[in-house]
Amino acid sequence: VQALPDARPALQALCQALKCEVPSMRNLAALELSSATLTPDLLNSGRYTLSVLIRNTSPDQIEWPAMDILIKDEDGAPLARRILRPQEAGHETGWIAAKSSDRFTVELDLQALGAPVFSDYSISVFYP
Repeated sequence: VQALPDARPALQALCQALKCEVPSMRNLAALELSSATLTPDLLNSGRYTLSVLIRNTSPDQIEWPAMDILIKDEDGAPLARRILRPQEAGHETGWIAAKSSDRFTVELDLQALGAPVFSDYSISVFYP
């Protein structure tokens, strides 16, 4: 399906009759990180809420990517890294609908990751 995206409608029709499922496409180029915030939990030191708005610009549904979160100190040196899977944010369907946006929200304990004080962070997406 990845190699022949134009065949997807025919495969989906066939799979519907056979009670199977056509997997979502993987297309990092069609995904845009529209916004990201890392908000401290005022009641729990070292805990934060990461919220990322991701947009699918493709006319097809796209498989949710994993996210690589890198926490950095004031010099830009890495303090901690965490790989987040879509299931951790409650995305059980495994895909982002065509031409739509969806939010990835997860709680992070930076104290447990060894980075209670940080200056910056970066997010990248990938398919494992």
